[in-house]
Amino acid sequence: MPVVVKPADSSGSKGQTITSDEREILAAFERAQAFSRCGVVLAEQFLPGDTLELVGEVFIQRGRLAARQYGHNYFLDVPGALRARVPVGELVPSILPAAIEDELDRQFERLIDAAGLRTGCLNFDGVLSGGRVYVLDLGIRNGGNYLDDLIALSTGLDFTAAAIHAALGVDYAPGPARADPTAAISYIINSPAAGVFAGVEIDPALHGDVHRLEVFAAPGDRIEPYDRGDRGLGIVLLTQPGRDAALALLPHLPDLVVVRQR
Repeated sequence: MPVVVKPADSSGSKGQTITSDEREILAAFERAQAFSRCGVVLAEQFLPGDTLELVGEVFIQRGRLAARQYGHNYFLDVPGALRARVPVGELVPSILPAAIEDELDRQFERLIDAAGLRTGCLNFDGVLSGGRVYVLDLGIRNGGNYLDDLIALSTGLDFTAAAIHAALGVDYAPGPARADPTAAISYIINSPAAGVFAGVEIDPALHGDVHRLEVFAAPGDRIEPYDRGDRGLGIVLLTQPGRDAALALLPHLPDLVVVRQR
């Protein structure tokens, strides 16, 4: 303990519980099984992170690591007896030391060789725990939640273009990332409570930092509390003067990007 109880084949933290209480295991199992298409539930050791959770995109070409960009997920702690951690956004570029990024490169190079991967994109989540890097989840696809757009805003690297070229069997030169990348943040617009959607209010202090705003809900829509990834109501991409400013802003975003209800 603690353990993470989750479906074997879900996404977006759906059906996930983190618990240290054996009395909660049965309820956590039932919750996870309800979201598992194959009916399989996993219980895994919870690894506390030394820093924000890791996320990133990897582009493979001709069996080699051609480009990559690492960053971080950050989370919303959902209150309640069965605790879940739901990603609420991402930060690019990473705050990792160069040695840790080099170790991630080596892990992906070994993975590419072992799996015989030739061309395409990988999205991953991982954690730095006790000074050691663990790759926890891999998808042979590009990441969601506008991650490619966030990376392009920060570094100029275009993993969407890389994926399209790979799908067409055309070589792609991703080019170097900017030497001084911009600190870029995504924030998933969400509501802590159920209700009827009336709009999104962004604090004027952020107006000069917002580069993209997408709202998925329409006025009058019924909305649910954000306790899993598919209940996001929109997304905002913004920049900050540097990584320190970006990190300082993260805990304040729920108070600066507010969902109005009626």
